[in-house]
Amino acid sequence: MQEYAKAMWEKLMWITGYMLVGTAKGASSVGETGEKHWDVLSGLFDEMSGGVEGIEWEDKDGLKDKLKAYTEVVAHFPCGVKEWEWRNKVWYGRGLDIHDGLVGECVENGTFSIPE
Repeated sequence: MQEYAKAMWEKLMWITGYMLVGTAKGASSVGETGEKHWDVLSGLFDEMSGGVEGIEWEDKDGLKDKLKAYTEVVAHFPCGVKEWEWRNKVWYGRGLDIHDGLVGECVENGTFSIPE
């Protein structure tokens, strides 16, 4: 069960992280997001992985390498913050400064509105 939980959180970190950073920074694809904004993504992934209760990440750099490698397979995938309820809402308001700051950027630049 622990391995399933890790895989689930990895997938959630990838989709929410790349979509959010790409949208906040105006990237057209996840590939462009990874190329131009890896420093932001890396910090966000550190923040997110530290915010998952009950999961021990033995190798956080390895985790980030895995997320980066997946992006290479779907580099053309367009960015957009969507499915808030089961993606970014999971992280929002939990003291994750990078994440919540990026949500704020999206709101400010008009690419996303937080659902009520």
